[in-house]
Amino acid sequence: YPIGNTLTMSWTYNGTPGPTVNIDVYKGSGILKTLTGIPLGSGGSGSYSVTIPSATPLGADYSIRVTSSSYSACTDTSDGMFSII
Repeated sequence: YPIGNTLTMSWTYNGTPGPTVNIDVYKGSGILKTLTGIPLGSGGSGSYSVTIPSATPLGADYSIRVTSSSYSACTDTSDGMFSII
């Protein structure tokens, strides 16, 4: 994903994990940014889009973790890494 472009993060869920999620953006093994209070979505799926800021470090070691704001055990991390270029 090039700096300045839109990154859309999407997820699916079962049951009722609460009204919002937190999204952790990882670079390597550390959290670069946490987005809080993102609406869960409806019908078993949700998504959130951000514009990649110009100050974002470049690299091929990014991943995303989505966690319910209400139930921390309801969490998942992206299946693979992605790059910011």
